Amino acid sequence: MIFSHRGVWYAVLLGLLVASAGYLCWNATGRPVEWWTSSEEEIPDQEVRRRESLEVWRAELFSTWKVKDQIARDLIARRLTFREAVARFRKVDGKKLDPEIYARSLRLSFPGASKEEQLCRKLIRHALELVGNKPEEEAALRERLETELEEYLQKGSTRTRGGG
Repeated sequence: MIFSHRGVWYAVLLGLLVASAGYLCWNATGRPVEWWTSSEEEIPDQEVRRRESLEVWRAELFSTWKVKDQIARDLIARRLTFREAVARFRKVDGKKLDPEIYARSLRLSFPGASKEEQLCRKLIRHALELVGNKPEEEAALRERLETELEEYLQKGSTRTRGGG
């Protein structure tokens, strides 16, 4: 029986996949790893605390996301001025992060001559993402918010005038 090179490689790949799956399903003691059926008493206390900590962090992150969403929606609907939206966005954005890490993340993700301009651009992006797949509406909103950003920067933000 003659095997093609492709057939041999497929067999080797399939064997590796089966071996990997078998390895993942059995731990070093020779018993199956039952991570999908573990009870609370089988999980070390450290892992329980870690899970609880991550759950609290996730809930805070979701809550912050909802607040930022509402700020952006209010900006889109003109219930907030650009200046008001930026002030509110600043209060919630990155509040749980190390300030240096947050500043670096803004600098790497958003163009701008200052941290304030970068934050404004982050707010604009958030608002544009809420528009969804509506190119005309997105273009009009982008133009409006870019104009408002320019006015905001020309007048001087509250951050540069000592207000925050």
